[in-house]
Amino acid sequence: MKKTIGRISAVRTLGVVLAGNLLAACLMAPVAAQELPREIRQVFATINDDKIPYNDSLITIGNENAKVTAVLFYAQACTDSEYFLRNVFPDLKKDYIDTGKLRLVFFEYPLNWKDIQALAGLRCVPKEKHLDALLEAARTSRARIFRTTQINSVPDQYTSVLTKFGLSEEQALKCMRNSEVIGFLEGQRRLAVEQWNIMETPTLLIGDQKFKNIERKDAMYEVLKKFVD
Repeated sequence: MKKTIGRISAVRTLGVVLAGNLLAACLMAPVAAQELPREIRQVFATINDDKIPYNDSLITIGNENAKVTAVLFYAQACTDSEYFLRNVFPDLKKDYIDTGKLRLVFFEYPLNWKDIQALAGLRCVPKEKHLDALLEAARTSRARIFRTTQINSVPDQYTSVLTKFGLSEEQALKCMRNSEVIGFLEGQRRLAVEQWNIMETPTLLIGDQKFKNIERKDAMYEVLKKFVD
């Protein structure tokens, strides 16, 4: 479940698509070809092609023989995704994952340029710490920070999370602006759209069925009862 595209394709596609999303609704809005905003062009100017180590695996937790495997599409800059990770995931892990009923796969779905920088930074955290770093970012309310910070200053707001998990400030910045990591994440986003028609976060995929508005515990558990209990 992985798709990677090259630097030029990633930059061109992201520049158009991620420039115009509706962040408040956690939606990916279709955007026509247009002149890129100045601040996105400024971010492009800082993208590096360095070969850096990064985690190219999806976060997957739970028994591989669990009755149900679900895919969670999430965005770091989406307040609904953040709410789910902070307030619902701990109970979900205790009640369904740790009991062997559910296997959960986390699938990044970047909504905008602020989002993709944050998700790229998390990809450079050691694989075994990726989920912990994701949850730490959610606990520190980064989604709300993304509403006010400028696109090109996201690393200033996000480096403090990444340095807690073994990255230096220089490594964090380089990862957030790395063409290969960006290409990987854009490949993930395209796969989500083309294969499953995912257009908002959080979305849960079980088999060929998609479930939206699952950021609240009662809604998530209502869905899972149909498959697990």
